[in-house]
Amino acid sequence: MLPASTITRSRSLSPGAGEWWVVVALLFSLIPAGMEFSMFGPNISLFDIAMLAAVLYRVFRGVVGEFSFDLSDKPVLLLSLAFLITQLISLLFNLRDVQGGFRAVKIFAFGYFTYMLCVSTLKRTRDLQRVLLGLIVWGGTVGLLLVYYLITEWNSLVVQDAISGADVKDEIGIAMGHSNNLAALLVLILPVAIAALFSCRRFLRIAIGACVGLILVGLLITMSRGGFLSIVIGSLCAGPMIWKAGLKLRHVAIFLGAVACFFLLAL
Repeated sequence: MLPASTITRSRSLSPGAGEWWVVVALLFSLIPAGMEFSMFGPNISLFDIAMLAAVLYRVFRGVVGEFSFDLSDKPVLLLSLAFLITQLISLLFNLRDVQGGFRAVKIFAFGYFTYMLCVSTLKRTRDLQRVLLGLIVWGGTVGLLLVYYLITEWNSLVVQDAISGADVKDEIGIAMGHSNNLAALLVLILPVAIAALFSCRRFLRIAIGACVGLILVGLLITMSRGGFLSIVIGSLCAGPMIWKAGLKLRHVAIFLGAVACFFLLAL
């Protein structure tokens, strides 16, 4: 979550405002990692190059006075520094897996840089809304990628009687992550997508509805019981709010149909 103090409804162009597309571009730079080709070798992804370029560009703009990193969230900053120091100390004493230690430090550092770019760039409500729409489209793209691989590669495993459901589930996954990891990503995006579906109209609602459908299909393909159970529990807890927002019986029927399809695939 972004600190409330960093978001304003002002239309004034403060440093970093209006550059929401940078966050969306970084998000979509992860998509090639879900495909079966490597652009920069097995250990370097397009996201690594894009993140490094974005950070260096922001540092350059900070030097010339056109951009400044928002360091107002002191607890996150101090905890991140403490965690990074412990990771570096662990790297010094972990001589058996130096490459793994560097990878752990890189993952955490890039995660914190992503947070810093979001906090420093998303200064307006409109920018945040556009990034959320980009996140929804990204989730739909991941769902579409799972559908593609289900049709082209995993379908032959599903129709084989000799392979159990657990064995099929072990085969489902892309370079971006295994089935359970992908389900964890899609489950987080799904509530945001459904909220946007109820709040938008006309063409945008149709587009978001297509993304919601792809996210749901992607969750079904992962066959993640934990992911689907979290949706059920979350839906029950948010039931009163969803009902007030305009829940209809047909929506419940669609949801129950999705649950039935999930258990038919998972069993």
